[in-house]
Amino acid sequence: MIMQFYTHARTSDSQLAGCSMASMTASIKAAVAADPRIKCTNLWVSMLGSNIILEGSADSRAEETLALELARSIATSCQVLSRMLVRPTA
Repeated sequence: MIMQFYTHARTSDSQLAGCSMASMTASIKAAVAADPRIKCTNLWVSMLGSNIILEGSADSRAEETLALELARSIATSCQVLSRMLVRPTA
């Protein structure tokens, strides 16, 4: 029996996809956090297949729409879905 060992790391397609997903969600979170019109502080961005899901709460429907539009402008190859709860501030 001959065993072959590789001394260098190989990057698989799934590892590259994971980096791509992680960078996409991080980019969306950073863009939403940097936009002064969007004040939702508890935003979660996740990916399920080719869908990006925004979760958390927004102060208004307009704020939710802004977050969705911003995410869609970054994730042009994915469908962006909202599971955000709109809670108007008193």
